[in-house]
Amino acid sequence: IMSREPHAYHHRHAVLVERIANQIAGAVANAELYEELQRAVDDAKESERLYRLLADNAADIIWVRDLDLNVQFVSPSIKRVQGFTAEEWMALSLEETLSPEHQNTLIDFLDRASAVGDFDEGDHTDVLTMETQNPHKDGSTGWGESIVRVLRDSEGNPSSVLGVTRDITERRLAEDRLRLNTAALESAANGVMITDI
Repeated sequence: IMSREPHAYHHRHAVLVERIANQIAGAVANAELYEELQRAVDDAKESERLYRLLADNAADIIWVRDLDLNVQFVSPSIKRVQGFTAEEWMALSLEETLSPEHQNTLIDFLDRASAVGDFDEGDHTDVLTMETQNPHKDGSTGWGESIVRVLRDSEGNPSSVLGVTRDITERRLAEDRLRLNTAALESAANGVMITDI
């Protein structure tokens, strides 16, 4: 604090000015923190919006199960592919969603992934591709190809299972027809006529 008059200000004036300056500095810092927080909130909202856009519009079924294989999340595409709403699918038991063979495959996969010591991002023990028969709400079944990945916590321990399942029913039906036609051709001693009924 400066003045042209000697001793115009006392020590208490300097203390008062210092306190005001500290309050202004604190207010500026709080405003900067608020702006930073607001940017983080906006970024989180945008990230959530993009995540929702992806999950809600994906053609494939995206799902997450905990380590006990309880469904934690399934994308709305389950409705288009299998006829269930996400809520209905999440209420189904493991036995209602996977055959015993596929349950065992998934459990064995989790056991192997859990037994791995130091986890390496490039390690493929955390990825499984499997074809499964999937129940539809109307009682029929279809085929799906699932790419399953173990998700890990910050310490490298398995925390959940992420899967992306693509409907391959049409492909499997075409493969079955091709196998049947090939077998018929190979077993015929004479000419064969194959018709699609």
